[in-house]
Amino acid sequence: MPELPEAEHARRTLSRQLQDRRLVQITAQDPAVVRTSLSSRPSDAVEEAAKELQRFVGSRVGEALRWGKRLALPFEREGLLIHLGMSGRFVVGDTAPRHARLTLQAEDGPTVWFDDPRRFGCVVPSPLPLPLRAGLGPDPIHEPPDGAALQERLDGRQAIKTALLDQRRLAGLGNIQATEALWRARIAPSRRCPTLSPAEWRALAEGIASSLHDTFLGMSEGEIVYVSADKERNPFAIYGRGRQPCPACDAPLVTDRLGGRATTWCRACQK
Repeated sequence: MPELPEAEHARRTLSRQLQDRRLVQITAQDPAVVRTSLSSRPSDAVEEAAKELQRFVGSRVGEALRWGKRLALPFEREGLLIHLGMSGRFVVGDTAPRHARLTLQAEDGPTVWFDDPRRFGCVVPSPLPLPLRAGLGPDPIHEPPDGAALQERLDGRQAIKTALLDQRRLAGLGNIQATEALWRARIAPSRRCPTLSPAEWRALAEGIASSLHDTFLGMSEGEIVYVSADKERNPFAIYGRGRQPCPACDAPLVTDRLGGRATTWCRACQK
């Protein structure tokens, strides 16, 4: 599932291929990809998707923006809010990918496809300025929190991992990055937020920053491959590695359910 790094990869792809060029074509192969709001339901599609998109043709494309997992593509008078859903990604090429939902073609540029097998992703036409940050907490890349700020944002009685996944508190982290950050901080995912010490909050802030940094280092200019689609290309320390030895202590990693999500962690390292 796309998280902040995958959304940033998509932002870079859109900017690299479209920015400062005039749009000559935008086509919805799946009209339900154009929705009235940032919804995961194809039933929330706008009426007359082709007409909604046609008004962007001829406009110059601005720099793609990102906040958390949310993207925006501004044009001269209005723009598109974009959510990748669970499987969406932007790819470049002459041939349509198998699950192409949307095509963007700029003058003197390649074709950019929005590929989304599960159809949860969407684009939403919206007037400027685009409400990119609406309802979201700070972005840990644009506004990286220190330990004190993180503690203030994640107050309450929730398990720490559940709190990290609340996009209203901190935008962009998903199951992968939360799992990796907690392991780096040596904090058990089920710990309640009030039980963390100031030193642990600092370690968690550092764990979030280092996990994102290392994920970005591993990103190529090519197409993102999700762990769920190719487990042989899992670049993470513990995510998806249940029953394998912990990289720090060799104890077997365990996978539990927490808040309805699979959670991998080390009982020896994470207290």
